[in-house]
Amino acid sequence: MILRPKNNLFWVVVFALLAAAFFLKFYIPVLIENIYLSGKVGILNKILSSSETRPLGFYQGRLEEVFWGPFSVICFYSAFLLFSLRFLIDAKPKTFIISVFLFLLVAKFEILFYPPFGDTIGGPFTEASWLFRNNFDYLGLTRQESFIKGGPKIYIFSVYPAYLAILMKLFNGASVAWLIHHLIAFLCGAVAVTYFREILTKITDKKNALLTAVMLLSLPLFQSQVEAVNMEISMVAFSILAFYKLARKEFIWACVFSIIAAAIKGVAIITCGVVFVAGILSFLLGKEERFSLRPFIAAILSGLFVIGQWYGAFYVLNEKGQADMVGFMEGWYVIKSLKEFYI
Repeated sequence: MILRPKNNLFWVVVFALLAAAFFLKFYIPVLIENIYLSGKVGILNKILSSSETRPLGFYQGRLEEVFWGPFSVICFYSAFLLFSLRFLIDAKPKTFIISVFLFLLVAKFEILFYPPFGDTIGGPFTEASWLFRNNFDYLGLTRQESFIKGGPKIYIFSVYPAYLAILMKLFNGASVAWLIHHLIAFLCGAVAVTYFREILTKITDKKNALLTAVMLLSLPLFQSQVEAVNMEISMVAFSILAFYKLARKEFIWACVFSIIAAAIKGVAIITCGVVFVAGILSFLLGKEERFSLRPFIAAILSGLFVIGQWYGAFYVLNEKGQADMVGFMEGWYVIKSLKEFYI
């Protein structure tokens, strides 16, 4: 009845969910502030089982974490899920990208001017700030101390800090730079979800592919990376594009996108490795691609990039093996303890 309504029930439900989401997102913090300023802190302490009075920010942040934050997210994504099932099952990739992008814009518009925070400050933003202040002196950057010793040489083989520095250079007002970045991050998130859905349509029906793509979009980890000033969401977008092109046997484009993904963040050499293996197997065993130059060239270029990134990470940045968890098979003892690895 909701998905194929004969009346206005569909739109009533969607707008009710959106109204509830906006109410939770913007009114509850104001309500908490009014309660706090009126001296009724006991109510807040009782809700949070706190035995002592804390600053206002604690109550707003903690209640967002355990109450109105999750509920507002559920409302937003439920509305988008209903809309998607009603209008987007047969949507072309371009339409789906625009839809997801606009949804992220509506659901997360308050973060558009958020500056870097968290581990970004000690990571790509540190290197980007150095490049910005020193006019992109990459040669000078190579002479700086590495991150192991507290220096700005952190991701010297990544294009991401340079991208941030370019934004800061082009838009000298920091707020505009972060606005542009967040819009690009939203677009990368939309591209990742869209082409994940396109890959899934090759192994299941369109409805299942849509539901799984929306599930990816709604994962807390995915949401947090879409909001952050960090490498992950752009790396994921280009990795999924590489896998999509690989599924279509467009090996050269798969190679290009895998290299871009690894150039953003080194862990995407896994994507390059997949292109390498798929290219070699197709070159040797493929029915249509056997002894074709395209998969062979794609495999060789991807493989060379893996070697280059591996050498840079292990022998250039990781001076004298001082970086924790950087090295061959480092961290395996953690990985093998995760059930996700075996799944």
